[in-house]
Amino acid sequence: PPMTLPTPAPAAVRALLDAAGLTEYAAAGMIGMSKSALYKITRGDHPMRGSDWQLLQIMLTQSARDALPPPVIVDSTPNSGH
Repeated sequence: PPMTLPTPAPAAVRALLDAAGLTEYAAAGMIGMSKSALYKITRGDHPMRGSDWQLLQIMLTQSARDALPPPVIVDSTPNSGH
């Protein structure tokens, strides 16, 4: 089954934006969300998808970036016969 990410409380979203010094309008573009949608989330009118919450945390906090697994580097250069 697919992994389900938790939905944050509106206060948690607001606290993250406040800590980063961002408005809903500034943060929305960072995660590909409409400004009105993020505003409705912080007001509690609409739940935030867990994946959007995870992305917002990664974008705004070092601790979330530190928790990511190491990147997988794939060499996409053509084989030169060596």
